[in-house]
Amino acid sequence: RFGYSGPLFYSAAGEEQRVNYIEKYRDSVVMVKIERHTKGLDHERKEVRVYQEVGHGSGFLTESHDPDYVWFITNRHVAGGNPDADERYRLFIGPGEEVSVEEVIAHPTLDIARLKVRRTGRVATLPALTLAHTLPRQGEDVIAMGSPLHGKKDTVTEGIVSSTPEPDETRLNPYAPLIGTSANIYHGNSGGALVSLRTGEVVGVNTMIEFDPGVGAPGYAIPTTEILLFIEHAELFQVIENVFAPIELSRNRGETPVAEAYAQALVLFGAAVDRYCTQQGIADRAGFTAALAAESGIKFYFKGAMGYDVMSIDERKKFDAVYATTLGVPAGTLAGKARS
Repeated sequence: RFGYSGPLFYSAAGEEQRVNYIEKYRDSVVMVKIERHTKGLDHERKEVRVYQEVGHGSGFLTESHDPDYVWFITNRHVAGGNPDADERYRLFIGPGEEVSVEEVIAHPTLDIARLKVRRTGRVATLPALTLAHTLPRQGEDVIAMGSPLHGKKDTVTEGIVSSTPEPDETRLNPYAPLIGTSANIYHGNSGGALVSLRTGEVVGVNTMIEFDPGVGAPGYAIPTTEILLFIEHAELFQVIENVFAPIELSRNRGETPVAEAYAQALVLFGAAVDRYCTQQGIADRAGFTAALAAESGIKFYFKGAMGYDVMSIDERKKFDAVYATTLGVPAGTLAGKARS
């Protein structure tokens, strides 16, 4: 049932551990089927609304505190990345087992999306994969689980963590920071889980491969450390995106100066977080706001979408100070220092 690609050395203990994790989680790593609306004709030749499968990716079940729904994680470019498209999504768990996705919330900038599925039937019995709260170590053994092309569910490859994000890595790229892995990641594996064989935790979400004739096609995953806040508070990220969108549009049209757009974003961001804390009963508002402000996707919004990168050096220094003061983060946070 499984394809396998991994190192040539053999370890009985390592093999047993790998097999145990695969058997435990294989049904919790699903195929995400993408269906798009198209026009069709019924038996009376009348036009009807039909959906046609146009592609697929991967996803996996993670912890949810919602008593009625479970959460699956995938990539934004698999689900939710094209809000203008009339699409729906179904999760293929196994032969004859498919469930509908009721809600998709995509991260505003990072290649991550959270899928909400009703906690009923087989879904309610699946074991959730645990997201790691720390970065993996370089050289750590990992397996990449997913559903590559040609409809082959439950494919597993093995490798190591070949690279981890540098401490001073800039965060201008919405795909960054990234974990590099020698485990083969194929088309269709996007959104699958990169699992540590040391801990059994998900350390990354498979997201891309880089084609280079000289080095092959190394794979990359978004570290789980970068998505923990989003998974837990996806609704807030959705609000933030809706709040920022008109400011970004106005700035791009030249209707709002960069500095003014940036200042507006800070104020609206703070107000949105404050309302959310009230609704959710979050007592430490300052700490929660600071954690959000340090999140790489939020920083990308302030730096890219709000025009930080076209400011002068003096303007950047000024607004770095405003960012730190308003959101309670250390000075220089916006300049691109990554969290360890």
